[in-house]
Amino acid sequence: MVAPPYCWVGRKCASPLGSVTPLRRPRSGSSRRCSIGRALCNLAIVFLIIQGCASSTDSPGAAAAALPTFGQPCTAKLECATGLECQQSDYAGVPWCTAACAADKVKNYCDHAALQGTAALCVQMPADFAGPKTPFCAPVCSNLAACTALGSQWELCNKLEYKKKVIITDLPTKVCMAPSANGQVKVDPVACDWEAKVTDPLLSEAKQQCKLVCKAFLMPCQYWPKTQSEACCGWACLQYLTPGGALDNDRLSGEIKCLTNAFAAYKDGPKICTGWQEQGCPMPAVLNPGGK
Repeated sequence: MVAPPYCWVGRKCASPLGSVTPLRRPRSGSSRRCSIGRALCNLAIVFLIIQGCASSTDSPGAAAAALPTFGQPCTAKLECATGLECQQSDYAGVPWCTAACAADKVKNYCDHAALQGTAALCVQMPADFAGPKTPFCAPVCSNLAACTALGSQWELCNKLEYKKKVIITDLPTKVCMAPSANGQVKVDPVACDWEAKVTDPLLSEAKQQCKLVCKAFLMPCQYWPKTQSEACCGWACLQYLTPGGALDNDRLSGEIKCLTNAFAAYKDGPKICTGWQEQGCPMPAVLNPGGK
């Protein structure tokens, strides 16, 4: 509670503005004779106290502290804490916060104040990497739990690899990675503008199946969350079918087609949304995030 701007003689009181000279308790009937000047002065002191308290809580430092740190996903505006940069690449499934490092530091630990003590390895990705061509810091880990403590986008703690090929073979150091994002096209995680960007003819059937399973089955039956768009459902489906950037025909035929065929078989009956279970179709968790 803010201390009063004045106090009576004989009482102890304090103010955020410092010491306050006590006023004498008014005698009976004297309140009417209080000057307007003193009243205005007291009101001014109250205003200064409130203003001081507000400025102490709304400091720029408090807002900056809320920005994501090293290894965490960037904000929706692609922002990171001071000294870090938001990397948009196929190293992870979402943009994430990292720091640049010098070419002569590759395969050495990063020494960067913005990492705030988090261990990181300076890495150089191959020429076909869909991201920065200069070295950057990757989070060092001993197990997957250490990675997911930084962000849910990490899938693996292992020697650095890209498109299923180990990049650094002469070090035992492990780093956090998301191999399923390797080779994927860059897609806005909010707009999910994947359809026009995925142009590989080998993925034509996968694209059609993903659009169909989302539009006809996952969206109407509410397996895919209402809060997310049909486009994001299709993109999640295609990413599932192309781990590492290559089409997984077993997933396409054994899971996605199974779901679409089951929907077609039961679409005119009461089991339109549950027939897939009777058909024994696997439901990919990524397409049923609520576990319905």
